[in-house]
Amino acid sequence: MSFSENSIQEVDKLLTEAFVLHKMGYVDSALKKCLKSIDQEKDNEEIVLLASELLAERNDPGAAYELLSSSRRRFPDCVEIDAMLGKVCIQLGRISEALMLFSTVLDKVPNHNQSVVSMAGILLGQSDFDSACETLDK
Repeated sequence: MSFSENSIQEVDKLLTEAFVLHKMGYVDSALKKCLKSIDQEKDNEEIVLLASELLAERNDPGAAYELLSSSRRRFPDCVEIDAMLGKVCIQLGRISEALMLFSTVLDKVPNHNQSVVSMAGILLGQSDFDSACETLDK
């Protein structure tokens, strides 16, 4: 997707507004801005990530899962979306899917700290100590 200079500025402005609203405690208003932008496809990876964080804050991991899953198709090279989707999968009890997502991230970015820690945590929870240590040692 190619953005014009005006579109990029519009997306940056919206992201800034949503971020400020979020920091001020207006989670619903920030989320509304993000989702409006996403619906109009005037968004980027950062808006999707912020919206998914806001959905998680509102204890709606199912909506975060749907948003991130559809965004993976639009932004296939964004490892942060895969990592966030992995975290949401943990919340939803989709542990096998979370492991696959963290593994995908680590194949692309071997030192992605969030994915290393999350994957090792899952493996420790499964009493797979050797694999957890191997993950942390990479």
